[in-house]
Amino acid sequence: MMNAECRMQNEKKEKVIHHSTFIIHNSWNRGFAVANNQAIREAHGKYILLLNPDTELSSPLTPLLEFMESHPRCGILGPKLLNSDGTLQPSVRRFPDAWGPLLFSLGITPKHYCATDFDYTKAQQVDQVMGAAFLIRRELMDVIGMLDERFFIWFEEVDYCKRAKNALWEVWY
Repeated sequence: MMNAECRMQNEKKEKVIHHSTFIIHNSWNRGFAVANNQAIREAHGKYILLLNPDTELSSPLTPLLEFMESHPRCGILGPKLLNSDGTLQPSVRRFPDAWGPLLFSLGITPKHYCATDFDYTKAQQVDQVMGAAFLIRRELMDVIGMLDERFFIWFEEVDYCKRAKNALWEVWY
């Protein structure tokens, strides 16, 4: 665990570096896509892992990286997510239809979108995976760019997976 004290002055970001780890502090919430793109611009590697701050890794990343290496067309990989009590957190979705955004704004989640029939016991190609833990191949980013910053929160991963698939890349769970 890295202990660091960071102070912000105006709108400047301050990096606290500890070996190859750094923290970017913003003076205001810029949203998921903007903040992750900030970090992506600083990252140097074949893969980029976007991990929500309330997400904990319970095992090494090695199996995910090995999967990416053995599946060269996999542009995005979403791992199995577990709730804090150890139960499965459904994290695979189908792309929403034209009515999806309206229904979501009304608090209604379409069953088809939730992929309630998905088998979480095996790796398979999917439409989209939840952005809570999102492993992206740098080569994909070189083709389709970064996250769309018009999304403040929610649906940026839906858009990103759709853009990846439109560019003939695979999305896997």
